[in-house]
Amino acid sequence: MALHLKNDALMCHMFPSSLGPIAFKWFNRLENASIHSWDKMAETFVSRFITNIRRPKEVDSLLSMSMKDSESLKNYSSKYWELYNEVDGCSKEIVVKTFKLRLAPSSKLRQALTRRLAKNIDVQTPHDDPLVIKPRIGDSDVKRVLINQGSCSEILYPDLFHGLGLKQFDLQPYDAPLVGFSRESFRSRGKINLIVHTGLISLDIKFLVVDVPLPYTTIMGRRWLHRRKVLPSSLQQKLCFPTDYGIMEIKGDQVTSKQCIMATEEKDGNPGDTYEPFEPCEELESILFSTDVDKYFKIRRGLNLAERSELINFLVSNLNVFAWDPYEVPEVEQKFIQHRLNVDPQSKPVQQRAKRAAPVHAKTVQ
Repeated sequence: MALHLKNDALMCHMFPSSLGPIAFKWFNRLENASIHSWDKMAETFVSRFITNIRRPKEVDSLLSMSMKDSESLKNYSSKYWELYNEVDGCSKEIVVKTFKLRLAPSSKLRQALTRRLAKNIDVQTPHDDPLVIKPRIGDSDVKRVLINQGSCSEILYPDLFHGLGLKQFDLQPYDAPLVGFSRESFRSRGKINLIVHTGLISLDIKFLVVDVPLPYTTIMGRRWLHRRKVLPSSLQQKLCFPTDYGIMEIKGDQVTSKQCIMATEEKDGNPGDTYEPFEPCEELESILFSTDVDKYFKIRRGLNLAERSELINFLVSNLNVFAWDPYEVPEVEQKFIQHRLNVDPQSKPVQQRAKRAAPVHAKTVQ
């Protein structure tokens, strides 16, 4: 028949001779004049008798599988990975977590995988870093997401707004003003609902779009934390939340958190920023009490002669309590001020070996 592929009439005439009993019965039940070409015949036949194509399974099928108490780990593992190969679009993180959670409770492997470490070795301590995570918002993995328990709203900043391909017509009107930590108020461009994925659960969250230049892409506030029943910890750099299969964790990105802090400090300390100098609330005059012109007092101008004389005598008689140079202060209590190095106090100090310079360099230094 391959020699007559372009002859539709001959192909249709020879086609019934290649059919089995069931297919031939189907062929005899076709309506008259329902087939006008060989392509139509082939399409109708395939749509009726296609049975060998396997549809991909959903992620839920992995959650329905569990290891029995009497089942061996090898048998469970082979069945699990055989099922995993039939699942379409499943991330590695979900695969690992579901494999671990569906192990038998008495399995030594599960006990070893779920054992909590006494110390989080992934966190650099000591630190004052905020909690920054990488969730999935919509169809994109989003970086620089700040977890802020002090915010009652979820905020979306311009970088992420444009990065997700959103436009102004995608926003809904929102007229209520927003108030910042310094009591300044500003208005948002509008609100938009986006899907936030955490683990196996997704929530529809309302975001307020604000045109404020910050290093963060978005802020997740108390509304999302409470709806998701999230327990955040900036100290441990992670957040935990309950699921039907146990407690799941999302680790924070401490490196990105430090980068955001540095970007904020650089912006606040921009040399181009101008500040108005503070003016004294009243006129002052300088009073010298020695031959050193750098040592003087400033008192209010306009005092009467008796008050001025009494104040100057009092200051001069108590010169021992004043200091014009840091080296004049013999000791300062640590409660007042102290310097601290940002190092781990439990780390063992290491003394480097002495390095000797070359004679030519040593002579130059001397």
